[in-house]
Amino acid sequence: MKSLLKNVAFGVLVAASLTACHTESDNTVVVPDVVRTSAKMLVLHANTSATFTYGGQTKTGTDVTFNPTANAGTVNITATGKNALALEFDFNGGEYLEYDVVLVTPAPAVAANVAETAGANPVKNGDINAQENGGVTAEFSVAGNTNNGTTGPYSITVFTPASTQTDVEDIEKSDVLEEPVLSLDCRPDGAVFQNPIQVSMNVPGSAGYNVGCYDENEDEIASTHVGDQIQFELSHFSFYDLILKATVANITEKVQEYVYTGDASKGSVDYSFKYGFENNDNSALVKKFLTKLYGTAVKDNSKSVTFKKVDGTAKLIVSQEVKDYEYTSGDKTFTVRVYGKISEKLEIEAATEVAPTIPTHNGGSND
Repeated sequence: MKSLLKNVAFGVLVAASLTACHTESDNTVVVPDVVRTSAKMLVLHANTSATFTYGGQTKTGTDVTFNPTANAGTVNITATGKNALALEFDFNGGEYLEYDVVLVTPAPAVAANVAETAGANPVKNGDINAQENGGVTAEFSVAGNTNNGTTGPYSITVFTPASTQTDVEDIEKSDVLEEPVLSLDCRPDGAVFQNPIQVSMNVPGSAGYNVGCYDENEDEIASTHVGDQIQFELSHFSFYDLILKATVANITEKVQEYVYTGDASKGSVDYSFKYGFENNDNSALVKKFLTKLYGTAVKDNSKSVTFKKVDGTAKLIVSQEVKDYEYTSGDKTFTVRVYGKISEKLEIEAATEVAPTIPTHNGGSND
């Protein structure tokens, strides 16, 4: 499974050169040594207030920022009444990462003796769990079916898998991308049934897209997809993924350039940039697919370049890679713009020193 650039790499190129002295006549440009003080930034957004733990640090809220010292790691995310998530990140040579995460409520459990009774109501993922997953509903029935494995209670929880970084710069035209957009936790884990259990899902906005169901071994399970309804059979209970498959039909690239100027005596220049993706499709399923690839929907962000203070003018030229992708999936087509790598070029022109005027005398005497 391939995914795309989600990290922003920063680098400073300094124009001109250092000189020891300067006068009005030579108008020398002086560039001080650049001191890079920007740290790696890992920005996380959750759909509910949560506790984020990484590297001995703990932060709470819906939006948090870490400055990791390592290039890669894992953030553990928990919230009261929600299933925990573990998000893996990898800067891959960059300094900025941003992710959206969705924490969901576990589905209500149904006692084994109730679920297994002939004529019992289906086991469902529940209203709150459905709302947290864009209206996705899931259900199954075990009534009258012999379970030869672990006994109940029974439940089916739908959740959005956390983003993980893979090969981030290798997407090419005609590549087929396969990303988990929803996952199912069918319990009791390890339950084995005499007859296959049919699972029915309603996934709003999924009609027409190429969606498949896969087990924990990444083997595809036979399924039918009619409209927004997806059905498949399970011989045992465990974790399963719904995977959206899309083909890269076209890629276009460009570089956007922005210029920021400021007073070099402040020792820093602030700038803003976009990060993430924006697309033309309002489908919740497509948004989940793109979030898996790119981490977050587009957001405006800011950083700064810091250097040794000097009297003069600072000019920061910021260049950002922008890529537009066209995807096809089933009989659907959607496009996405991805804001990627940033490079910085810092130019500082020092204020000109004027040579002092020395009085002169023409003839006469100082007596």
